[in-house]
Amino acid sequence: NVAASPLLALAGVQPARAEVLRLKLAPLKQDYRDEVVAAATALREALVAEQEAGDDKLSLEAEVELGAKEQKAGRLLKQYGVRYIAGLSDDDPLRSNPVYFFMEKAMGLFKYAADEENNIPKYRKELITKLDQILMYVEKAGVA
Repeated sequence: NVAASPLLALAGVQPARAEVLRLKLAPLKQDYRDEVVAAATALREALVAEQEAGDDKLSLEAEVELGAKEQKAGRLLKQYGVRYIAGLSDDDPLRSNPVYFFMEKAMGLFKYAADEENNIPKYRKELITKLDQILMYVEKAGVA
Protein backbone atom coordinates (compact mmCIF):
# COMPACT_ATOMS: atom_id res chain seq x y z
CA ASN A 1 0.00 0.00 0.00
CA VAL A 2 1.73 3.13 -1.26
CA ALA A 3 -0.35 5.51 0.87
CA ALA A 4 0.50 3.66 4.06
CA SER A 5 4.27 3.62 3.42
CA PRO A 6 4.96 7.23 4.50
CA LEU A 7 2.90 6.66 7.63
CA LEU A 8 4.81 3.50 8.42
CA ALA A 9 8.10 5.29 7.81
CA LEU A 10 7.04 8.12 10.13
CA ALA A 11 6.15 5.56 12.75
CA GLY A 12 9.59 4.00 12.39
CA VAL A 13 8.21 0.79 10.92
CA GLN A 14 10.03 -0.86 8.07
CA PRO A 15 7.57 -3.25 6.37
CA ALA A 16 10.35 -5.43 4.96
CA ARG A 17 11.78 -5.86 8.45
CA ALA A 18 8.53 -6.51 10.27
CA GLU A 19 8.78 -9.61 12.38
CA VAL A 20 5.84 -11.95 12.07
CA LEU A 21 5.20 -14.27 14.96
CA ARG A 22 3.56 -17.48 13.86
CA LEU A 23 2.02 -19.43 16.68
CA LYS A 24 1.59 -23.16 16.32
CA LEU A 25 -0.37 -25.17 18.84
CA ALA A 26 1.69 -28.33 19.24
CA PRO A 27 1.56 -31.02 21.92
CA LEU A 28 3.50 -30.07 25.06
CA LYS A 29 6.20 -32.06 26.80
CA GLN A 30 4.83 -33.43 30.06
CA ASP A 31 7.28 -31.56 32.32
CA TYR A 32 6.54 -28.21 30.65
CA ARG A 33 2.81 -28.90 30.70
CA ASP A 34 2.92 -29.71 34.42
CA GLU A 35 4.86 -26.54 35.25
CA VAL A 36 2.76 -24.16 33.18
CA VAL A 37 -0.47 -25.64 34.57
CA ALA A 38 0.84 -25.41 38.14
CA ALA A 39 2.00 -21.80 37.75
CA ALA A 40 -1.10 -20.58 35.88
CA THR A 41 -3.47 -22.37 38.25
CA ALA A 42 -1.70 -21.10 41.37
CA LEU A 43 -1.75 -17.51 40.13
CA ARG A 44 -5.39 -17.81 39.09
CA GLU A 45 -6.37 -19.23 42.49
CA ALA A 46 -4.54 -16.42 44.32
CA LEU A 47 -6.16 -13.75 42.14
CA VAL A 48 -9.64 -15.25 42.59
CA ALA A 49 -9.12 -15.50 46.36
CA GLU A 50 -8.04 -11.84 46.48
CA GLN A 51 -11.08 -10.88 44.40
CA GLU A 52 -13.43 -12.82 46.68
CA ALA A 53 -11.85 -11.26 49.77
CA GLY A 54 -12.51 -7.79 48.39
CA ASP A 55 -11.70 -4.86 50.63
CA ASP A 56 -13.21 -6.46 53.71
CA LYS A 57 -11.11 -7.16 56.77
CA LEU A 58 -10.07 -10.81 56.65
CA SER A 59 -10.05 -13.19 59.56
CA LEU A 60 -6.60 -14.35 60.61
CA GLU A 61 -7.29 -17.78 59.12
CA ALA A 62 -8.43 -16.31 55.78
CA GLU A 63 -5.43 -13.99 55.70
CA VAL A 64 -3.04 -16.90 56.30
CA GLU A 65 -4.77 -18.96 53.59
CA LEU A 66 -4.59 -16.08 51.10
CA GLY A 67 -0.94 -15.48 51.97
CA ALA A 68 -0.15 -19.15 51.36
CA LYS A 69 -1.82 -19.02 47.93
CA GLU A 70 0.10 -15.87 47.02
CA GLN A 71 3.41 -17.40 48.15
CA LYS A 72 2.77 -20.59 46.20
CA ALA A 73 1.93 -18.59 43.07
CA GLY A 74 5.05 -16.45 43.52
CA ARG A 75 7.29 -19.49 43.93
CA LEU A 76 5.85 -21.29 40.90
CA LEU A 77 5.97 -18.17 38.70
CA LYS A 78 9.59 -17.57 39.65
CA GLN A 79 10.47 -21.20 38.86
CA TYR A 80 8.65 -20.99 35.51
CA GLY A 81 10.36 -17.70 34.70
CA VAL A 82 13.83 -19.05 35.41
CA ARG A 83 13.32 -22.25 33.43
CA TYR A 84 11.26 -21.06 30.51
CA ILE A 85 11.34 -17.28 30.13
CA ALA A 86 15.02 -16.73 30.90
CA GLY A 87 16.29 -20.25 30.27
CA LEU A 88 14.80 -21.04 26.87
CA SER A 89 16.94 -20.53 23.78
CA ASP A 90 15.69 -17.98 21.25
CA ASP A 91 15.13 -20.65 18.61
CA ASP A 92 13.32 -23.15 20.85
CA PRO A 93 10.08 -24.29 19.10
CA LEU A 94 8.20 -23.83 22.37
CA ARG A 95 8.43 -20.05 21.84
CA SER A 96 5.95 -20.33 18.93
CA ASN A 97 3.41 -22.28 21.00
CA PRO A 98 0.38 -20.19 22.09
CA VAL A 99 0.64 -21.66 25.60
CA TYR A 100 4.14 -20.26 26.01
CA PHE A 101 3.32 -16.99 24.24
CA PHE A 102 0.26 -16.21 26.35
CA MET A 103 1.93 -17.32 29.60
CA GLU A 104 4.82 -14.97 28.90
CA LYS A 105 2.34 -12.14 28.23
CA ALA A 106 0.34 -12.93 31.39
CA MET A 107 3.51 -12.92 33.48
CA GLY A 108 4.54 -9.61 31.95
CA LEU A 109 1.17 -8.07 32.77
CA PHE A 110 1.29 -9.47 36.29
CA LYS A 111 4.79 -8.08 36.82
CA TYR A 112 3.69 -4.69 35.47
CA ALA A 113 0.62 -4.66 37.73
CA ALA A 114 2.68 -5.73 40.75
CA ASP A 115 5.37 -3.11 40.07
CA GLU A 116 2.78 -0.35 39.91
CA GLU A 117 1.61 0.65 43.38
CA ASN A 118 -1.48 -1.46 44.18
CA ASN A 119 -2.42 -2.00 40.52
CA ILE A 120 -3.17 -5.72 40.71
CA PRO A 121 -6.90 -5.13 41.41
CA LYS A 122 -7.07 -3.00 38.27
CA TYR A 123 -5.73 -5.86 36.10
CA ARG A 124 -7.10 -8.83 38.07
CA LYS A 125 -10.04 -9.62 35.76
CA GLU A 126 -7.83 -9.40 32.65
CA LEU A 127 -5.20 -11.63 34.27
CA ILE A 128 -7.78 -14.25 35.26
CA THR A 129 -9.14 -14.24 31.68
CA LYS A 130 -5.62 -14.67 30.26
CA LEU A 131 -4.88 -17.52 32.67
CA ASP A 132 -8.14 -19.25 31.69
CA GLN A 133 -7.08 -18.86 28.05
CA ILE A 134 -3.69 -20.44 28.79
CA LEU A 135 -5.28 -23.40 30.57
CA MET A 136 -7.68 -23.86 27.62
CA TYR A 137 -4.74 -23.92 25.18
CA VAL A 138 -2.94 -26.45 27.39
CA GLU A 139 -5.94 -28.78 27.13
CA LYS A 140 -6.18 -28.31 23.35
CA ALA A 141 -2.44 -28.90 22.88
CA GLY A 142 -2.33 -32.25 24.65
CA VAL A 143 0.87 -34.03 25.64
CA ALA A 144 3.73 -34.96 23.33
